[in-house]
Amino acid sequence: MIGEFIGESPLRVMVISGLSILVYKGVFDSPYSSNEEESHQNTQYLEDGTKCEGEFKEGLLEGKGSMTFPNGNKYEGVFRGQEIVKGTVTYSNGVMYEGEFKNNIEHGNGKITLPNGTQLEGKFKVGEFFKGKATYSDGVIYEGKFKNFIEQGKGKVTLPDGLIYSGELKNRIPQGQGIIVYPNGKKLEGEFRGQEINIVKGTATYSNGVIYQVEFKNNREHGNGKVTFPNGTQLEGKFKVGEFFKGKATYSDGVIYQGDFKNNKEHGKGEITFLDGGRLKGDFMAGKLQGSCMKIFPDGTIEEDYYLQEDEELGLS
Repeated sequence: MIGEFIGESPLRVMVISGLSILVYKGVFDSPYSSNEEESHQNTQYLEDGTKCEGEFKEGLLEGKGSMTFPNGNKYEGVFRGQEIVKGTVTYSNGVMYEGEFKNNIEHGNGKITLPNGTQLEGKFKVGEFFKGKATYSDGVIYEGKFKNFIEQGKGKVTLPDGLIYSGELKNRIPQGQGIIVYPNGKKLEGEFRGQEINIVKGTATYSNGVIYQVEFKNNREHGNGKVTFPNGTQLEGKFKVGEFFKGKATYSDGVIYQGDFKNNKEHGKGEITFLDGGRLKGDFMAGKLQGSCMKIFPDGTIEEDYYLQEDEELGLS
């Protein structure tokens, strides 16, 4: 029943993406009895001191009216048989609800406004906000499903800096399938898990056209994966903390390199395979052969050679 709050405060501090948000929680208890005496024509006082004003029928509020409780809570709107069906509730702590009611409980379409400016607008069921839009005082916007006034289920989070997360949330944390779009155009799509926005497997698409299809750790490429560049060059192999360090590079001209990498360049031991089937095996430094190497010709002939650092660089272009 609608009345004064009991238990914990209706304002609780919650966290999403490291940002502090205030969330409304209502617990209600009925402050009035059903045996009232009319004191004068358009005003009644209940035995607990609650003041009822407006239109009456058979001693009960019927039509437009208001109820002001001793604790300062005030209900204004349309009443049926002393129960509010549509209107506004202003609580003594500054929380305000505007919308529809059923059995004196928020039910239907409505909006909650907190003293700090946070607003929840959407669908209520038996006093619980379960679907709609939350605009928080720090600029975060959430649109989607709620449970116990907490972001739960499918939804969309927009941060003040323009970052957008769309997907599954559990206890206001991204959990399950989702997509992050960064202000710079970068997009992460895949499976999210952990205590913050944290992708574990999926696709990262950058504004320059580079596409990563990899495993992630702490939102960095980490594990097995593949990178595709706009010109068709592909890297496939092992990543560690965002860096490709071992695997296969297939360049846009058809040349293939297999071996070690550092800073996205061939670095360490590796082998180049050319279109004609010829191969070069040796040590690479910053994308260039360095020192002695082995040439293996298409006919199987093997020859040793020596390369200096100033010789041609392979690169990922």
